[in-house]
Formats: sequence, C-alpha cells, structure tokens
Amino acid sequence: MPDSHTSGDSDPWELLHRYRERYDIAEDLAPALRLERTMARRQAKAHTLQRRVTELETQLNDVNEELRASQAEVAGSQVAAFLAVDELLKRVRIEHGEGWSPTPVLGFRMWVVRDNTVHGAMTRWRTPRMTAQCLNAVRGSDIPHPVRTCGPPACGIYATKRLEVLRRELGIGNVNGYVIGVVALSGKVVEHDLGYRAARGEVVAAATRLSRRQLLTSDSDVIARLFRDPTSTTTREGSDVLPPTDKIDEYLNQWKEKQDTWTWETKSESSK
Repeated sequence: MPDSHTSGDSDPWELLHRYRERYDIAEDLAPALRLERTMARRQAKAHTLQRRVTELETQLNDVNEELRASQAEVAGSQVAAFLAVDELLKRVRIEHGEGWSPTPVLGFRMWVVRDNTVHGAMTRWRTPRMTAQCLNAVRGSDIPHPVRTCGPPACGIYATKRLEVLRRELGIGNVNGYVIGVVALSGKVVEHDLGYRAARGEVVAAATRLSRRQLLTSDSDVIARLFRDPTSTTTREGSDVLPPTDKIDEYLNQWKEKQDTWTWETKSESSK
C-alpha cells in the first residue's frame, strides 16, 4: 500500500525526510526543508519566550508580595505619623491659643447703628455673616494671622467671652443705637484672654436698642432683615418696652449657654 495512503497518520516532516532518503530528491524537497528549519527556529523562539514569561510571572508574584508588604508598612507609618503630627499641632494650637472645632465657638460682639446701617469696629456689616480680611495686607490666607505678624489691629472677627467685658470695654450705655449679639465663630479661631479672633462669624442671636424700641431675637430671618434695615426691622418686630440692661444681658447669656456646646481644650486639660 503506498505511503500516501497512510501519511495522514504520520508526521509530515518525518515523511519528508523519509522520501528524501528513499528517492534521493533533496533538491526537489529544498523549499519544504527550508520551511522546516524556519518552523524549528520559530518554535525555539516561542519556547524561549514562554520560559521568559514564566520567569517574569514568578518575578511579578514576588514583586506583588513585596508591594503588599510595603503598602502595609506605609499604612502603619502613616497612622503613626499622623498621630505624632496631630499631637504636635495640638500642642502648638494650645500654646498659641488657636482652636479648631466641628461646632462654632460662641462669643459676644457689638455693632453701632448709624444712618440706618450696621457698623462693626472696622467695616459695615450688610448681612449677619462676615469673613475676615487682613486690613494690613499681610500675605497668606491663614486668617486670622498671629498678632506678631499682623496689626494693629490684628485681623479676624472679634468677639468677647463675657458680655460684661464687651460693655465695659466699649461703653455701650453711651450709644443711642446699637446691636449687641452672639456670634458663631468658625474656621480658624484664636483664643485670647478676654475673647477670640476668627476667620468667619455669623450673628445667631441679637438684641437691638434703637429709636426707643428694643428687639430680642434669635430668628435668622429677622436677624438678616435687621442687618439690611435696622430701623424698619426694629420698629416692626420690636417693642416699646425698654428692659434694663441686665434683661438684655440675661437673654443673650441664657441663649449662649443653651446653645454653646463647644468645649475649649486648655493647657491643664491637655496635661491630664
């Protein structure tokens, strides 16, 4: 039976060499022999590449293990570093009277009503909210700046800790028209002996005495109207009954005590 009938069960390259030897036809089979050599080279290259892939996969697995271990070390170091830096910054804030709180710091301040406009110590307040600016043009956005680098006066929204300090320092009793109120201080807050300086302030309770009318309110809408038009708002929302100063103080102090959930961490507390 001819070989061609069984060639389907044989390696064609093996048959190629068998026919070359049997019939001495190497020249006739030269193209096929060259193709065989080409195939052999390509297979060898493919095997080499496969070995390299296997080696690289092994190296990659090793590197991934090192990476995971390194990432775990970094995470642990970050936690330790954050704790150390946070403790350091806490000591710095306490030493320099600077505080940060998730809830606002409450303090007292006063505004003078002049020509139906509300004025603070340095500028007019058109709304119950104010963001501090450095009037001395000190560079940097970290307002309020330290006293030694800014002022006088040092920048920030000012407020006192106690209402009697505000009355004593500003002599409110000699002013015909004024607004005195509780402000919620937020952002960077710097504590001083008698009060605070802050990046932002918002009036949250107010007592107004104007044109023989008085108004006590913690209504945000009424307070907003008060700063836009103090005369009309006090006339419409206020009363002719003028309470003694201590009644105004009682209202503001009680409101502040009720709302003030912010606690200041003092040096003595930090040393416990």
